Amino acid sequence: MFTGKQQRDGVAILAFIVAGLFGPVGDEDGAGSFAAEHDAEREAAAASADAAGYDADGDDDAARVGRNFVFDWTAYHSVWGDTPVHVAVTSMFAEYAVLYARIAGRTTSAVPPPMTMSEGLAIDEQAKNFVNKFVTPILGHIASVKIHKLLCHVADAIKWHGNMRNCNTASNESQHKTDKCFYQRTTRNFGTFTRELVCHAHGARTIVAGHAKADEAAAAAWSAELAMRAASADGAVGRHRSRPAARGTVAAAGRIGPGAASTAAGVDAAEAARATVVGRTTDAERRRLQKRMYNVTEVSVGQLAGRPDLANVGALLKMAAHRHVRVATRTPIQAEFDCGSRVQQYLRAVENYLGAPWYDAVLYKPGGDRSKLCIGELRAIVRGPKGDAVVLAAMEHVAAEPLCPFVARGCVRLKWRTTENASDITLRLVPVAHIQRLAFVVPDFADLAARRGVDAPLPSMDSPLQERLDMRFFLNVFFSWDAK
Repeated sequence: MFTGKQQRDGVAILAFIVAGLFGPVGDEDGAGSFAAEHDAEREAAAASADAAGYDADGDDDAARVGRNFVFDWTAYHSVWGDTPVHVAVTSMFAEYAVLYARIAGRTTSAVPPPMTMSEGLAIDEQAKNFVNKFVTPILGHIASVKIHKLLCHVADAIKWHGNMRNCNTASNESQHKTDKCFYQRTTRNFGTFTRELVCHAHGARTIVAGHAKADEAAAAAWSAELAMRAASADGAVGRHRSRPAARGTVAAAGRIGPGAASTAAGVDAAEAARATVVGRTTDAERRRLQKRMYNVTEVSVGQLAGRPDLANVGALLKMAAHRHVRVATRTPIQAEFDCGSRVQQYLRAVENYLGAPWYDAVLYKPGGDRSKLCIGELRAIVRGPKGDAVVLAAMEHVAAEPLCPFVARGCVRLKWRTTENASDITLRLVPVAHIQRLAFVVPDFADLAARRGVDAPLPSMDSPLQERLDMRFFLNVFFSWDAK
């Protein structure tokens, strides 16, 4: 079960995945979708009573297509003409990502002001156009509650709720994870399973709440016990210091050694102090003490050159292999959006984070020139006397494919930058101050599927250089950063 944030982020990536799944196979002509063998299907669609679509009582039923459903090619051609189906389907998902970004008020390039009524009406018009131009001609008529809301009630929702930018359903969605397991304990009868599910869920919450109270009481009792022990230890140390030592004790101390008695008293005092600290330190303080204060390690340039894409890092840093540099895993920046808003973001370049590398893509100003903006992916964060700098693998623009729905909506097509006859991807050393903000770069799944098949994995950082150079990417403008 996804959280609300995961669902919002999924909208931004879904169109690119769809392009890879539904694109043309191999060298098939894009116009082959409308070959002569489909004429009979078109005629059947025009004559069929089900050609207009299908009805459903709810969203779950709307997702099930009836056996008699026939695709309405006539309706499709009246809107899309001879556009290949995979282009139209990709355009539909891309248009939904644009529409959703406007409804949620979250985009990559701007932090918009509160929504006005005129903007709400414009969004309402775009939602109707999305249903009438994209959804209905491609998928047919769908009697879904969500489609009906897009078609008829977007403006009303904006009037009632105002700006939807601050909505966050993550806490509500996360509750489903707890309740989902109880469905297996119901009769699964449509009329009764809701009540049974609620009974199980409420009962489980009551038991968990009881356990939490018991744990809280036990923790309070233990804290009180530690405080009593500390007080007793303090009293014992005070009494030991106030009364004179017994004759036998002094004699024994003289025989064993002059430091033995003081050592014993010191041990008692240390134990008392330790008990006092344990009793007074809060859980938050203990967690704070356990945190790592720094994420910087000192490595040699030769070790750094052993990382992927960093074989030429010595020449870039103008340092010999035996020299050492301080390498960080992350560093903060004040990200600047196109509208002028600034928010804090973290740049990360980690070889292994929970079993996988984490290298952020960024938009940066080469040489600090604000008129230019380039894209690259971090490989290392180096700390120097003049401030942090990043070593990044540069990317460059590449011509778009004809009819590409992503470029038509502002996504830039990219590839790795390399010079002629080079043995590796071009590296650049960029001061952190010249980085504008994080970027979200996604693979061109359609191009990869056309070259190597749908099941082909993405080239890794250790893959042959030519495989990586053949790969294409998109700057994803649909992705919504958490800019507040």
